[in-house]
Amino acid sequence: MSMPDGSFRTSTDQEAMNIKASRYTILVPLKGERHLAYNTVSQSFSVWDAQDFALWNDLETTGSIPFSAIWRGFVQGGYVVNAAAEEIDTVRDNYNRARHNDGHMMMTIAPTLSCNFGCHYCFQGVDKPLTRMTPKVREATKAYLLRELEGRKSFHLTWYGGEPLMDMDSIWEVSAAAIEYCDTHGIKYSSMMISNGYKMTVPVAEKLKAARVAKVQITIDGDEATHDSRRHLTSGRGTFQKIIDNIKAVTERKLLKVSVRVNIDGQNEAEAVALLQILQEAGLGVKNGVTVYFDTKSICRDMF
Repeated sequence: MSMPDGSFRTSTDQEAMNIKASRYTILVPLKGERHLAYNTVSQSFSVWDAQDFALWNDLETTGSIPFSAIWRGFVQGGYVVNAAAEEIDTVRDNYNRARHNDGHMMMTIAPTLSCNFGCHYCFQGVDKPLTRMTPKVREATKAYLLRELEGRKSFHLTWYGGEPLMDMDSIWEVSAAAIEYCDTHGIKYSSMMISNGYKMTVPVAEKLKAARVAKVQITIDGDEATHDSRRHLTSGRGTFQKIIDNIKAVTERKLLKVSVRVNIDGQNEAEAVALLQILQEAGLGVKNGVTVYFDTKSICRDMF
């Protein structure tokens, strides 16, 4: 079983527990009797061979069995859990704990809905607005942040779009105001960005680091041909190689960590998995701050 880095650790008394299949594990059939496994709670994914899948089927049929060493990887990935666990209650409790935590504040800002990509599945469609934050909106945003940050212990800011890097000036200005306030008042500050990665050059990444954006999520939908057919510029030109080059340059300099998201469906499942090999050959992996996860929502809708 191929496991990603970052899987959560098991408890020290796991040898004594019974296990069951996690209700949040999603399986996607691949070629060659393999399956892509993804757990939506732990966010772990792995590629299962026929033996792994047979073990999984046995567990689902039985319902609950005693833990043994053969299940260690499944437990580490969150694909199976303690049989006594009430998963829905745990997820609900975690959600409520985060939602009602007055000491922590999370905010997502979309400085613009403008985008240089013409992805066919984009919820915004092809004709996206070109407007960006006006000076008046920037000032109002900063005022809102400083007002809401009063009395907080930590703050996390996510930059979203559109493509947020289409309005860099707003990112630098709002980030600077929030960082100054948090540093002055002892508030822990963290930030990340969701970007298509096309404009994430080294000079831009240096400014993102200064703005304390530690991680950028970038979508790559498979090998070059597949990605470029789905995630191209509005002009129709491909974006795959530019994105890969940007990720390599940025991570080699340790400017940012990158989370590669792959939208996987019935049309690109083989090519999506092939992307893992491409990233490995490019030297992009956990050691230099690059992780990968698959979004299989579209497949789930087709399956159920």
